[in-house]
Amino acid sequence: MIGRFGFTIAHLKTLGLCLSLMLTVLTGCGDDDPSSPNLCAGVECADGGVCDGNTGQCVNGDNCSSDEDACLPGYSCDSNSCEADIPCPTGVCERGICQAEACVNPPEGACQTNQNCLAGFFCNDGTCEADACADVTCDRG
Repeated sequence: MIGRFGFTIAHLKTLGLCLSLMLTVLTGCGDDDPSSPNLCAGVECADGGVCDGNTGQCVNGDNCSSDEDACLPGYSCDSNSCEADIPCPTGVCERGICQAEACVNPPEGACQTNQNCLAGFFCNDGTCEADACADVTCDRG
């Protein structure tokens, strides 16, 4: 026994354990801090799409009916959802590059030949540009 109150070592250990458990319950566990980092802070989806708060990346929006810009490049809004203009589910495109399961033109400065660009575009100094003659038929002369 310790002291004149009659506590044994076992009582003190039990009391310490109970206090520890009580402090854990009262303070909670996990991070309830509402100031956790905002992954979309400073992210601007200038080419289209919306910022995914879990990753900080631009993705297709869930519903594009009220916002055509909710779709990534290479996607168009169809029946309220973003659908690939030229799908590439296998990751391969006949022309252009596959990005987010859609064939798109490569970023500026990345094309080397016309084949690197989508149909209707040509490679000019590393950038795919719209071919003004793609859908034009001229008379001879």
